Amino acid sequence: MRRPRTGRSGAPSSSPHDLVKGYLNGRSCCRRRDPGALARTGRGDRVCHGLRFGSAARDTVPDLCLRPLGQTHNYENIEHIFIIYSISTNFQDKNRKEYNIAILIGGSYLIWSVPSRRGPYRAAPSPDLIGNGVKSMKKPPFNHVIIVFLLIAALLIMPAAARTVAEGDLIFDYETDLDLTAIAADGDRLVQYTDDDPGKVQVYVIPIPQAASLDLTAIDLQGHYGTYYLVSGGAATGKRVYVREPTVTLDVVLEYDHSSSIDGMKVSPRTPIAFKFVAPQVALSSLDATVKVEITKPNGAKTFVIGDRYLTNHALNRSLTYIGAIDLFGLEEGTYTAQATWQSPHSFANYAADSNTVNFTVGTFPFGIESNKERLVRGNSFAVTLAGEPKAAYFLYVRDAAIPPDGYPLIKPGQPGVTLMATEFTGAPDPAASQIANRERAYGYGPYAPDTAAVVTTTSAGTRTLEFSTTAATDDRTFTIKVVDPSDATRSDEVTVTVEQGEVTITAGGAGTSYPGEEIALSGTNTDSDTVYLFMTGPNLDKNGVPLDNLSASAANGAYLTVDVQADDTWEYCWDTGMYPDALPPGIYTLYAASSFVDGSGRYVCAGDLGDVKYDSAVVRVQGPSVSVQASATRIAAGDEVSIEGTATGSPETVALWAFGDGGAVETYTLPVQGDDTFLHTFERDMTALMYPGQHYLIVQHPMTDGTYAVRPDPTVPQGGSVRVVNATGAVLDLSGMTASDAAFTVLEAIREPACDDICAGAAFTVQIPEIVIDEIGEVDIGENVTITGTTTLAAGDHLALTVRSASVNLSSVLEVADVNGEHRWSHVISTVGLAPGGYEVQVSGVEVETSASGSFVVRGAPTPTLSFTPATGTAFLSSTTEYAVVLNTAPEGLSGYNLTVSLDDPAVAEIVGVSFPTWNALSSTGALPADTLWITGVDLNDEVAAGAADVTLCTLTIRGTATGTTGITLVPTKVDTDFGGRYAPETVKGTLDVVTVVPFQRGDGSAYPPPTDPDGDGVFEDLDGNGWTGFNDVVLYFNGMDFIEHNQPIDAFDYDGSGFIGFNDVVGLFERI
Repeated sequence: MRRPRTGRSGAPSSSPHDLVKGYLNGRSCCRRRDPGALARTGRGDRVCHGLRFGSAARDTVPDLCLRPLGQTHNYENIEHIFIIYSISTNFQDKNRKEYNIAILIGGSYLIWSVPSRRGPYRAAPSPDLIGNGVKSMKKPPFNHVIIVFLLIAALLIMPAAARTVAEGDLIFDYETDLDLTAIAADGDRLVQYTDDDPGKVQVYVIPIPQAASLDLTAIDLQGHYGTYYLVSGGAATGKRVYVREPTVTLDVVLEYDHSSSIDGMKVSPRTPIAFKFVAPQVALSSLDATVKVEITKPNGAKTFVIGDRYLTNHALNRSLTYIGAIDLFGLEEGTYTAQATWQSPHSFANYAADSNTVNFTVGTFPFGIESNKERLVRGNSFAVTLAGEPKAAYFLYVRDAAIPPDGYPLIKPGQPGVTLMATEFTGAPDPAASQIANRERAYGYGPYAPDTAAVVTTTSAGTRTLEFSTTAATDDRTFTIKVVDPSDATRSDEVTVTVEQGEVTITAGGAGTSYPGEEIALSGTNTDSDTVYLFMTGPNLDKNGVPLDNLSASAANGAYLTVDVQADDTWEYCWDTGMYPDALPPGIYTLYAASSFVDGSGRYVCAGDLGDVKYDSAVVRVQGPSVSVQASATRIAAGDEVSIEGTATGSPETVALWAFGDGGAVETYTLPVQGDDTFLHTFERDMTALMYPGQHYLIVQHPMTDGTYAVRPDPTVPQGGSVRVVNATGAVLDLSGMTASDAAFTVLEAIREPACDDICAGAAFTVQIPEIVIDEIGEVDIGENVTITGTTTLAAGDHLALTVRSASVNLSSVLEVADVNGEHRWSHVISTVGLAPGGYEVQVSGVEVETSASGSFVVRGAPTPTLSFTPATGTAFLSSTTEYAVVLNTAPEGLSGYNLTVSLDDPAVAEIVGVSFPTWNALSSTGALPADTLWITGVDLNDEVAAGAADVTLCTLTIRGTATGTTGITLVPTKVDTDFGGRYAPETVKGTLDVVTVVPFQRGDGSAYPPPTDPDGDGVFEDLDGNGWTGFNDVVLYFNGMDFIEHNQPIDAFDYDGSGFIGFNDVVGLFERI
């Protein structure tokens, strides 16, 4: 047996039938709490089967108790019948008893008080029983009371009628008292099969213990709905029934448009609504199924009533049903939730799932109108959005502006929810709304301006957007668009939109200069109209302008070239300047683009009268065709290629190239002109190799716009041998015996004759005999580089093969000729390292062009390696240091390492205190320091001192003066080895060191400071007062003793700026060293 469905708190829900079902047992029913309370008194919190009673002091409030009477069955409108048994505990008659009868009919309670045999009849119900949803009656007629008791008695004795089920019928889960005797017997079964095929596996079985009263509440179908076949006596009968789950879907819609759901939406109190029930399966059955709509108010309270409309006992007798005409006026603003709950059959109320929930918010809607544009250029569209009640109709119109009808913005036709009004507004609930709209709307000839007014119906969301269009005829001004509520003339709003004149632009493609016959791309924008009117002025044209396609017409007479404007407000036109019978004369042309062909006064627009029309202009310079030519080189060697290149404007397809040879011979070539107006022809090497030395002349002929060459070779003479030319008049010019220059001049003059419309340009280049010259090389020492250079008549980029030979050497390289300041030069560097002393031959030959030259040079023997001190003679101040570099003048065979000994001749004067090495010396060592005699060794591990290296520093000595005097410095080279296993033999080297002292400075009292010192060891003395550091006193001594320093001290010791003399800059320098 299935448990009844639970309420929201989990306890079983009490149906109206359950509340009157039971038996009189005399016990207090207030011991149970029922969360499904349907009525309340408003006093206290004790709940007793749907009624809430007072809970004040026990001695002042009667103890009330509900006694269930019995079971009720599908009686329309009657929902609850209660008998309340009251025992007074604080009245005058303490023993008095009474019965209160409450009948819930249509969502309201009717309550009577009936006295017991011990007390009088009570005239009216106790106020404690009158609460939310409870209506009271005055003392009812006695026969009413009798009727009530008779009704109760009827309910107690009338059983429910069973529903007869035939083969193929529809039955529902949770139904009871189903009579299947027409198709089944006791003990039969209803069986569901896989894929509804009795030959397949059973899915679910419904037993039929009693065919006359099948109770589906006792069977948990577990969602197995579908087709069931009757099985009787273990055999399938073929009979079937269809089992469905009882479902109902709830929606809330607009009363005037049942297709517009407002679930989850806002609705105005002014807008009536309807509840929509979808129950197609239930409606197909013979059930008398009913539902009620439970409303949860914004404050959480629940009710089955909206206004005076009861939402109970709604019959689901069709697939789609409604409870309509629900007026929301006066409802509290906020969100309401609704759910359809089953009322009958009672088993549905106990077990079947209720509907979905829907919600709607009651509140006022903003009213008004807005535009998406405040300003726009005419020819464009704009939209206005109306806000108001959902699915409500409003009057919308453009207010009258006293202009012609075509000057207004127009409502576009064919928009949903928009009905254009060519006639007056009528039928407004508030007649004043129609009067206002008809008085203010735009007038025309009919009498209203067409497409300027409409009845606009909002969407279910309460808005509607409609589009207006403007054209070139729309007046440039501010228009007011107004909306009026037909049901309330005081509700209106308006918005203004300003329509402005547009702009026109024109741009001519290219660089601003064109040639007759070329196409010029004209383009621009026009936001003022849908058509652009083109005309122009220029040389020999009507001063008022002419259309671009007819130079003999005049804009002053209304002649224009028209171009349509695209949807994006752009336009374009390709102007073919070669369309005219005669070539367009060179000069400056002004092109006009106007938005209209007439001005505000109705006159044709022309260059002399542009009026108030929107226009723009562009200037195009047309010039005659031109041609230029040049050779890639003014001088070439025979066998080198030369290119002839140039430009030809005016868009010719080809140009003619004339090449003149000796004896009047003529070669002509037709060269194509590229899109960038360039042409090119190359005389290849095999051709120039055959050219005679000297100057060669060229002419390039431009055919002009007709594309015909007026001067041409005589076609009767074969190409290549022609010495005759036909001029523009047809005369033949004989070039026989002429030099190349005379022949070229003759053709040039023929092209320049007045009878010839062609133009030409000339060029020339000189062909030279191929030649290579080698510059004098001379002698070089071994280990040095030898640079071989020269010149050639060969072209830059040509290649030369260079060979250096001797008895034991054969070197070769390929060189490239370079253009150096207009001279064609070449060069190559050869290292003499590894070469034997002696003479070498040099041979240079052309690779592409056959020519050559030869030369020679001499490599002298290697110089003798020697060592030296740098400087040879040095000076050190007493207690300061100086440095000597040990230098090898040359290393013709490289250097692998060395071993040296350095000694001071007078150890009393100085001492060696340090040795530093160059970076190439990766392995070095010395004797102990300080010393007066020191051995030094170093190794070139990485072969950084290569063969031929010069002035190689082996090490640097640091020597400190210890006493005034002079000492010699002796360098003895023990070993200086080459990279090839040899050894150099440099001689012993001598150097000199002078150690000088400085004089102490005098104090003011005549005594002497300690001797000056060099604190940082940089060779100059900053510590003048001998205290061991540089301070401000030293600067003062220096400034006051500049003459003393100049006459008594070694200048180098106090020359801080290295100028060679004592000066004020030294004072500044000493100050900055503090």
